[in-house]
Amino acid sequence: MRGRNDSGAVQCAVGCGTATITATSGSLTATVEVPVFVAIQLWSGAADSLWSNAENWLNGVVPDSSAKLVFNSGQSNMSMTNDLETGIEFESMTFFSAYSLGGNEILLRGGVVLWLASLDHSWLEQELFG
Repeated sequence: MRGRNDSGAVQCAVGCGTATITATSGSLTATVEVPVFVAIQLWSGAADSLWSNAENWLNGVVPDSSAKLVFNSGQSNMSMTNDLETGIEFESMTFFSAYSLGGNEILLRGGVVLWLASLDHSWLEQELFG
């Protein structure tokens, strides 16, 4: 599904469940379930290495805390810096190639997915799982 954010840029989104909205007016009550969406943010690294630069994201929008971040192989900048606010929380991060990430702390609700062929990622397993 595709939608537009406040700046008018197109965002890709995937279903993330439903939310129930209830409204009451006098003696009438209406309840409706609506879909909840999570934005998929695809990194391009087209401008520089900073996450705060909208030109580095394929949809031209800096990710917010509802985003699933996706990092494909062969992008311009595979060394990145999270210069967004410290402790920002994202849904998840998916990597299809080896990247270098520095900068501010992030929190992930859904974890990290690695789709890496022929890469020894034992160092990452130690970092993530002790």
